[in-house]
Amino acid sequence: MSDSNHLLFDLQLDIDSRKRKRQRQAADAAIEELISMGFPRAKVVAAVRAFGGKDQALNHILSQTDQNTSDGNTSSSAPIPNTIAADILHPEGGVEGLSGINEAPMTDGDVKAGPSTKPNERDVEMEDELTEELNKADALSDYDIEVTREGEAINEYLALLASAENGEKAVLAAQ
Repeated sequence: MSDSNHLLFDLQLDIDSRKRKRQRQAADAAIEELISMGFPRAKVVAAVRAFGGKDQALNHILSQTDQNTSDGNTSSSAPIPNTIAADILHPEGGVEGLSGINEAPMTDGDVKAGPSTKPNERDVEMEDELTEELNKADALSDYDIEVTREGEAINEYLALLASAENGEKAVLAAQ
């Protein structure tokens, strides 16, 4: 290989390396942003790997959520493509995927905590009891003001002001 070809080859490798690094950084940022929204890390990482971008991954995760709520099931029926072949072994022994996040390889004994698969149960009796209490209550009763006590407090304040004013006048007259 000539020097010019070798130089071009090295340049192309450098360009490709920088491109992969930018893509990894973008994927990491997308993963962290989606996780900060409250989505489970495993679903987010899989969706970002499969779909490449934050918007596409978010749409996929939300469509899974919509399907789950309409089916009454929390497990996904939409498969995410397997991208394990694209993973690269990280020098520290973990697996670094396209996201660039170093994750230790999972064994069969590893279990990640996830959302419960049990549907939310409504306590109809408690809901009825609370609704009944709310319907019985007078909406304005919480805001009623004891006008007579307020009036007495205002009159007392005015009397104090008047006596202070009269006391001031007496002091000024004595001087």
